[in-house]
Amino acid sequence: MKALLVLLAMWLTSQLLIERCAAQDVPIGALARPGSPAAAPEVLSVDAQSPFSDGISPKKAYEYIDRVPVSARRTRGPREVAIFRALSPSVVLVVTDSGFGSGSVITGGLILTNWHVVGEFKQVGVIYKPDGNASQPPATNLVTAQVIRTDRTRDLALLKPMSIPTGMKPIELGDRNDFSVGSDVHAIGHPSGEAWSYTKGIISQVRDDYVWRADSKLSFRADVIQTQTPISPGSSGGPLLSDDGKLIGVNSFKNSTAEAINFAVSVVNVRSFLAATNNVSSAGQGSPTRECKGKVLFDGRNDKNTGSMRSVSSKCDNKPDVVFFLPDDKTKPMVAYIDSKGRNKPDAVVFDDSRSAKWQYSYWDVELDDTFALRGIHLSGELVPQEFEKRCKGKAAPNLKCL
Repeated sequence: MKALLVLLAMWLTSQLLIERCAAQDVPIGALARPGSPAAAPEVLSVDAQSPFSDGISPKKAYEYIDRVPVSARRTRGPREVAIFRALSPSVVLVVTDSGFGSGSVITGGLILTNWHVVGEFKQVGVIYKPDGNASQPPATNLVTAQVIRTDRTRDLALLKPMSIPTGMKPIELGDRNDFSVGSDVHAIGHPSGEAWSYTKGIISQVRDDYVWRADSKLSFRADVIQTQTPISPGSSGGPLLSDDGKLIGVNSFKNSTAEAINFAVSVVNVRSFLAATNNVSSAGQGSPTRECKGKVLFDGRNDKNTGSMRSVSSKCDNKPDVVFFLPDDKTKPMVAYIDSKGRNKPDAVVFDDSRSAKWQYSYWDVELDDTFALRGIHLSGELVPQEFEKRCKGKAAPNLKCL
C-alpha cells in the first residue's frame, strides 16, 4: 500500500502542463527536487533577485488586463471629438496593487501622474489605450514602469515605462499663458474605472500656493487650477487640457463637500518638477534595510539526474522559492520555477530558449488553479517580466489549453 501511495503521489506531481516551446516539449510541473551536490554550470550563476514586482503583482496585472473597459464618451462638437481622438491614446491607465489612476505620456515617452496614484511603490503597471472602441479590448498588455521622480508636496510623480507603443505622440506641455478664468478645458481619464472617458468644463479660478489635505496625515501645497471638469477616483493623474490640446494641469482632487469644484496641479509646477534633478520630499524614506541578493541553498544535479539545478531563496531564508534547471538535453530550454506561495509547486515558470540566462517569456498561474492564464514578456532578459498579457483570448484552462 505504501508503495502504491508513493507511485500515486509521483503520478499526481508529474501531470505536467505541456506546450511546444522551441519545437520541444517543455514541462511545467512540480519544482525540481535536489539530487546530488555538484559544481553548477556557469549559466546557473544568475542573480537570485526577487522575480516579483514592487507595486504591481502578476495577479493584479491580470485583473486589470481582463476587465479594463474602453469608454469613448461622445462629445459636443467637432473640436471636442478631435481632442479626444488625437490625445486619448496618450493617456494611460496607471495601476498598482492598491488602486489605479491616470497618466499622460509626455516628451521622451515618460508618464506624468500624481504622487498619490503611485504612493510608496517603486514600480507600477501601465496600460496603453487599445486600438478601436471595443467595450472589451481583445489584446491588452500591461507594461511595468519605474517611478523615477516624485514630489509629495505638489502631488506629482514621473514614470519611465519599459516600452511604449510605436508612433506614440506625447502631449505637449502648455504654460501660464495658455489658460485663464473662463477658459474651456478638457479632461481624459478613468473615473470610477470607466476607462478613457472624456469630460469638458471651464476654469473657475486659478489659485496659487493652495493647500489641501487627502486625509489626516497627508497634506499638499501647489499652484492649482479650479475647474468644473468632473474628477472622480481613477481620474487622478490625468491631463487637464486647454482648448488647443496642451497639457495645462494634472487632475488631482475635488472638494468633497461641494459640487463642481475640482482641482488640477498647474503646469507651472509641472515644469519646475520636470526640471528638477532629484526627488522632492521623496517617497519611500525610512530606515535602510539590508539588500538581499538571494541565498543559494543547493547546487548540483536534480533527483532524476537529467540536468543541473540551483535552488535559491530570494528572501535569504532557508525556504527555496526559485529553482533554476538546465536540462542535459541541449534542445530544451533553461527553466526557472518560481514558488511564491510555498506550495512546493510553481506559480510561475520562466523560459530561456537560448540557455544563456537571458529570460524571454514566462507563464503565471495567477489563480493558483494550474491554468497559467498570464504570459510575461522579458524585454531586458531579466527574471522579472517587463510586460504582461493574457495568454488566451478566452478563458485559460489546465494543460495550457484555451477555452
